[in-house]
Amino acid sequence: SIGIHFSPKEVCIAQTKLRGDGTLEAEHLIKLPSGFHPKEGLLRPMSVNSDFFNEGAPWVNAFRTAIRKIGWDTSSAVVTLSPHFAILRYFVMPVVEKRFWSKSIPIESKKYIPVSFDEVVYDYTAYPLEGGKKLGVIFGLTQRKSVEFILNTLKASNLELAAVEINPSSAERLFASLDPKDHAAKGYIHFSGGSSFMLFSSGGYPVLYRETDYEAASTMSERKRLDVKGAIQFVDRYIGASAYKHLMLSGDALDLWKT
Repeated sequence: SIGIHFSPKEVCIAQTKLRGDGTLEAEHLIKLPSGFHPKEGLLRPMSVNSDFFNEGAPWVNAFRTAIRKIGWDTSSAVVTLSPHFAILRYFVMPVVEKRFWSKSIPIESKKYIPVSFDEVVYDYTAYPLEGGKKLGVIFGLTQRKSVEFILNTLKASNLELAAVEINPSSAERLFASLDPKDHAAKGYIHFSGGSSFMLFSSGGYPVLYRETDYEAASTMSERKRLDVKGAIQFVDRYIGASAYKHLMLSGDALDLWKT
């Protein structure tokens, strides 16, 4: 499948193949500046969807041109949304019979996702915890109109939408594929420019995912250290942080972050 990632800053289109040594090779990689300038200074989840996923958005024509110019090997596309365009939450709830999940899990999710469900699409996965006494739930949603716009935009470019994911789910699949050995015992932090991306997962599902923007020239501060500590404390509440034996760092300026 073609991978398409939407964020407020850019739209990335990629097609990769897995080499024999387990590494990924990018056959095609296109990064399109979105040209999008949100009206609000602080981007709340899903607050800019209607402006970004819009026929008049600057990235739309550039996207269609890019799709036409490349000889893609497939017409299937998996779309990943940044946390600006969707919400993904992990929570633990009392166990209920599977036949009641379709009603009980959305109701429980509203404790953690305080938005109206009238104009959204959502999906979830649940699995037993504590010997079947509780359920671990990963629950994601985004605006229905955003998915419809993406579907129609891809269709106009002769692409078929195979799935819509949110960053944490895509990141977990990527790290699990590239670093399968003792994957369950590892937390991951990737640094890129002035941003960090932190991921702690359990059973193949992202329990905590956090994107943080820093000034590119900034030095390590106590607040940044507390971000990691706070993440571990959060994970410990749900699955026990003792499950993690290693913290894997990747990306830019790693010596700075190790100190």
